[in-house]
Amino acid sequence: MFNPVIIVAIVFQVIIGKFSRIAGAITGYIITTGILIWGISVYREGYQMAFFGITLPSNVFLLGCGFWFWMDTREFKAAIKQSKEILPENFICPKCGKEVNLSQKEKNEKNFICPECNEIIYVDKEPIKELLPKEIICKKCGEELILNNRERTERKFICPECNKLIDYNNDESSYYKVTSDEEK
Repeated sequence: MFNPVIIVAIVFQVIIGKFSRIAGAITGYIITTGILIWGISVYREGYQMAFFGITLPSNVFLLGCGFWFWMDTREFKAAIKQSKEILPENFICPKCGKEVNLSQKEKNEKNFICPECNEIIYVDKEPIKELLPKEIICKKCGEELILNNRERTERKFICPECNKLIDYNNDESSYYKVTSDEEK
């Protein structure tokens, strides 16, 4: 009824996908390619393929493999998109404002427990932008500024020197980090 090698390969793909969605998607391509090559060799030797006991003409088998490649491509694109939405190393807890260093697991799962307030934080699906540094130079007047956690997280603030709104959410221009002599 079913080829046990295919069953083992699919189970193997699921296990790999649990550890890395991208690797699971690539494994899907490899399995589909293997099934396609195997199926072509079966038809070339004059035999038939069957699915749940139903004999498949070669053109239906090829269409099925094409469909499966399309499904593998969708999964691969979704895995790539998900990998780009991983959280940054440092994240500000929205409840207490503490800066939290996230583990790789927390970044991948997009949730963590704040060590300061013990609140479970679930991050929305919206991509998170990198935190601004604590000390930057105002891009309007050149004044050195020290930002609080809210300003670093929201990526916008009013410069106390020039009273201009500085918004890094809508402006992709770079910011300048203030460094001490010890950091250089």
